[in-house]
Amino acid sequence: MTDYSEMLQKISQTTDFVTCARMTTVLINAVKRNDIKFNDKTANDFRKFMTSELARIRDVLPTLPDYEQKDKLFYYEDQLIGLFTFLTMNAVPFSDGDFALMTDVCKTVDAEQRVYNAINSMLKLDSIEADDAKKLIDTVSGVTDEYERGMFYTAFVDGNDNGAIKKFTPEAKTVVADYIAKEIDRYIAADEPTETIIRCLEYAADVCGKFACDKLLDAAERILKVKHSNVRYYALRTLIASERDVPTEVVAEMAEDLEYAELTYSLVARNGKITLFPKKYANPEYLAKSDMVHWLCYPTELGKKPDEIELLGTVDVKRHPYYIFKYKSDSDNLSDDIKNRWLIGWSSNDGGTFSEFVPLDMCEKKTLEKTLKYIKKKFI
Repeated sequence: MTDYSEMLQKISQTTDFVTCARMTTVLINAVKRNDIKFNDKTANDFRKFMTSELARIRDVLPTLPDYEQKDKLFYYEDQLIGLFTFLTMNAVPFSDGDFALMTDVCKTVDAEQRVYNAINSMLKLDSIEADDAKKLIDTVSGVTDEYERGMFYTAFVDGNDNGAIKKFTPEAKTVVADYIAKEIDRYIAADEPTETIIRCLEYAADVCGKFACDKLLDAAERILKVKHSNVRYYALRTLIASERDVPTEVVAEMAEDLEYAELTYSLVARNGKITLFPKKYANPEYLAKSDMVHWLCYPTELGKKPDEIELLGTVDVKRHPYYIFKYKSDSDNLSDDIKNRWLIGWSSNDGGTFSEFVPLDMCEKKTLEKTLKYIKKKFI
């Protein structure tokens, strides 16, 4: 039987709670995949890990300086509750004290999530009236932490997937639209917008499309003035979906940004506005490179653009062309032995964009052609 105690210890010694959450998810998936049958030692190791980590959350939470840090802790707490559910389904025993600790942590976390709870309570209503919306806005307006206040948009993006926005009466939609439009103008007017404000604008641009009224579509047009591609992308998506005209120069600037060029190209192409996209960027190699860069920017990958990226060559996989790239990065997500070394990745138009952070020099053969064939056979 696999001994998971080393991994459990490693998680408990990690101070970044997002990393803890991801490692816990990997751990749960590994246990499920290996169909682990818990003996007494393994069951006790997992029980002690879960309870000690919940106790750590309880102790650390009051010391955190802002809601963004707390939100990372909430994410980890959610994964631990998932682990608890999984363990109980596998008959791992917990004491009354364990249950009391879990209940205490859940209540403490719940009390901190003012905006999140207020929105979710409202979205559970069968019909959302103007007074319900005003009550929510009063709660959100009373929050001074920008990150927590921005949870307002996150909840509406998620809530729309369940058809929640359809519950709003026209009057309630007007209340929400007025608030969002004013907040967008406040964000845009910021002399030096913080990362949190940029994040709020990104989500707000998306929410504008969920309500899709003239006031918010006008606000989305104003958002296009913000020189951040992630914000502009969602504003463009909102405006195009609502059949509003979008400035050609904004699309051109998005096409120049490797991280968002392919996404922008796909957006205008599927909406019949391909003529907005500059022809000089509408070539398969550039779009594949853009897709590769966007993938590498995910927090779970490099977390930022590579410092250098070049095309190695192309291979065909099941009649689909795959563009193989080499790239360098000093990302903290990379181990020291592969930082600033040429690594390989690949991209295709069938969704096959990926990288395992494998160094190029481990794949190199006598000729480039043989190197490409080896990468195709070994990794793709």
